[in-house]
Amino acid sequence: MSSEKRIVICGGGAIGAAIAWFLSRRGARAVVVERHEVGGAASGKSGGFLALDWCRGTALDRLARRSFALHASLA
Repeated sequence: MSSEKRIVICGGGAIGAAIAWFLSRRGARAVVVERHEVGGAASGKSGGFLALDWCRGTALDRLARRSFALHASLA
């Protein structure tokens, strides 16, 4: 039997994908199980949701817009 760590991650949103990436960097074999597609909808339902206009008119506006654009490019 192999001594390699195998870990199943339920959900391929931002958190699940990040966990899989970090575990793989530590030598674990991470398997992501996702109902539809990785990054397909999970971020819209998490606390890390990026909304284009939530910070409009504040000091965070530029950062929010850049973050939104980067997030869209990852899809």
